[in-house]
Amino acid sequence: MPEDNDLTEKLLTDFREIHHYFVQHPDPECIPLFLNSFSDSMGFGAFQLCGDIFQQYDISLVTSHLVDALRSNHKGVRWWAAHWAMELESEELIEPLAELLASNVDEDAHYFALSTLEFIWRNTGNEKAIAILEQRREVETDPERIELIDEALKARDEELRKN
Repeated sequence: MPEDNDLTEKLLTDFREIHHYFVQHPDPECIPLFLNSFSDSMGFGAFQLCGDIFQQYDISLVTSHLVDALRSNHKGVRWWAAHWAMELESEELIEPLAELLASNVDEDAHYFALSTLEFIWRNTGNEKAIAILEQRREVETDPERIELIDEALKARDEELRKN
């Protein structure tokens, strides 16, 4: 999809109609099509609707496509993939999220990546997810992201004290 200033009413209407069709007629082949349709913009609210589509499928099916989307050549696809990843606790996302965190180009998606890593750690206990947060804490400068990391590390430390 083009950026917001180039989106026409026709394109938005078509996108919403296609979205509606796949909500009513689920087909897993639409997952990568939607994940790769995002631009660097907000799509006038149309992109947010895609959660309805992704929620229809097994987490493993969505995850495999999210891994690819997190590694896309298109910044908007990576941003939206990081956004959608926050709803999943799949350990398969750890490596591509770490790669995204290493990219300054994707800084606006870092909060999503950190949130997802925390979610993965809390729900699976995966030590690699918390280790990435710990490493990221050493270089992070954004106050909101620092707070998120600190909360996760505090929770980890409390868990360690209990054991």
